Amino acid sequence: MNKQLWIYIGITYFITWTIVFGIYFLYTQNSLTLNQLNILYTFGSLGPFLSAIITTQLFYKKDGLRRLFATLKKGRLNKKTLILSCYPLFLFLLGWLLYPILTGKWFSFDTTKE
Repeated sequence: MNKQLWIYIGITYFITWTIVFGIYFLYTQNSLTLNQLNILYTFGSLGPFLSAIITTQLFYKKDGLRRLFATLKKGRLNKKTLILSCYPLFLFLLGWLLYPILTGKWFSFDTTKE
C-alpha cells in the first residue's frame, strides 16, 4: 500500500476512536445515559469522511478538495444505486410493521430499558 493510504487509515482510526472513546468516557463518568451513548456513537462514523478531507488537503491541496467535493455533488442515481441506498430504510419499516404482529403491541423505546 502506498503512503497516502496508510496516512488516511491512520487518521481515520485516530478520529473515529477518539470520538468513540471520548463519548464512552463521558458515559463512564455518568455524564451520558445509555440511550444518549447509543445515539452519540454514530458520530464516530464521521472519522472516514473527515479523514478523506484532511488527507486530500495534505496531498492535493485546494484542487484536490474541489475535485473531491465535485464527485460528492448530488447527481442522477441509477435504479440499482437508489434501491441499495433505500434498502436499510425498507428493512427498518418492515421491522417496525412486523413488530406488533409478532409481539401484539407497537414498539416503544421503553422496551430497551427492561
